[in-house]
Amino acid sequence: LPLAEFKQAEHPKIRGPKRKLLQQLGAGKNRPEPIKGTWTVTSEQPLADADRLLADFLPRAFRRPVEAEVRKGYLAKVEERLKAGDCFEVAMRWAYRAALCSPDFLYHVEPAERLDDHALACRLSYFFWRSMPDERLTALAKSGKLHEHDVLHGETERLLGDGKSQRFVEDFLGQWMKLRLISATDPDRKLYPEFSPYLMDSMVGETRAYFRELLDKDLDAGYLVKSNFAMLNERLAVHYGIPGVSGSQIRRVALPAGSPRGPFLTQAAILKITANGTTTSPVPRGAFVMDRLLGLPPEPPPPNIPAIEPDVRGAK
Repeated sequence: LPLAEFKQAEHPKIRGPKRKLLQQLGAGKNRPEPIKGTWTVTSEQPLADADRLLADFLPRAFRRPVEAEVRKGYLAKVEERLKAGDCFEVAMRWAYRAALCSPDFLYHVEPAERLDDHALACRLSYFFWRSMPDERLTALAKSGKLHEHDVLHGETERLLGDGKSQRFVEDFLGQWMKLRLISATDPDRKLYPEFSPYLMDSMVGETRAYFRELLDKDLDAGYLVKSNFAMLNERLAVHYGIPGVSGSQIRRVALPAGSPRGPFLTQAAILKITANGTTTSPVPRGAFVMDRLLGLPPEPPPPNIPAIEPDVRGAK
């Protein structure tokens, strides 16, 4: 409330509940805290509480069961900090910080031989979600059932069906189809005046949505190079010359007969990545197909072949 209303509470004409409320609100302003000093977490049994907290935290941080001896090592450090004069909260923060700096947290620690269920849970979760396993995945790993065929298949479908799997789609296409290079070149404005940031975002969205459709519908590998549909919004449809699409939402659109659009190699994002902004060349696009789709990257040029010098005759 404004300060003027607090002052009005002393006015003789203001009576009843409003006067009482304003006086109560005004009574607390600018008053010091009743307890001086730093507020922090306290514990009457600090070592018992520290052991309980570490028993919950360490398995989640390390993504697997933690031996009692390892936990006791962190507990000993908490006790050491408490004896040095740290409060309970500072001592626990020290232990948490040490755990988050350890190789057990920073790396995926796996057995040397056959993968156990906890390592399998980590591989699944970080591959599809780019994050630690959730409670369901951890519980299945703890029960020893995750490696069973039906359970593993069901969890794979569950992770892919979750919204967090979009992280996998974006990261995987960023590496596989080089979508991270979409902004590496700028198309010549005189040659391509229709190009805009919105069109570029739609290009990337098309490739991601097409890959998502392959996953969700479990389509075969033939759709990598041939398709009877495309993932379009109105801006892309206009760019491709495909009628009947309106709105900014990217959705599945059936292609007219004879349309070259649809699969990865005809998508604007891939065509932009394999061009230089001014002209195109079959060489980088052919190398892209060999490397990214066939898994047969072309050999580097022989060392005795000189680079092609640009023709600068007549340049000013």
